[in-house]
Amino acid sequence: MKIVQFEQPCTPDVLQLKYAEVLRRAGDELGSAIERGEIRSPIDKVFPLEETAQALARMNANEHFGKIVLLLDD
Repeated sequence: MKIVQFEQPCTPDVLQLKYAEVLRRAGDELGSAIERGEIRSPIDKVFPLEETAQALARMNANEHFGKIVLLLDD
């Protein structure tokens, strides 16, 4: 039988803190990869702001692949 020992007590509080740290590190890595251009999000379609209803309908119908962008007037 194998015995597992923890350096710290394995309480829900400790697990939650470790989980939060893992998520923070993953977010940092993801953000850095996006900044370096290693990860890109495809744009499905660009709508003018006046066509927000159509953009929302496209999204709700799951007709898109990638991001739906609303273009704001200058």
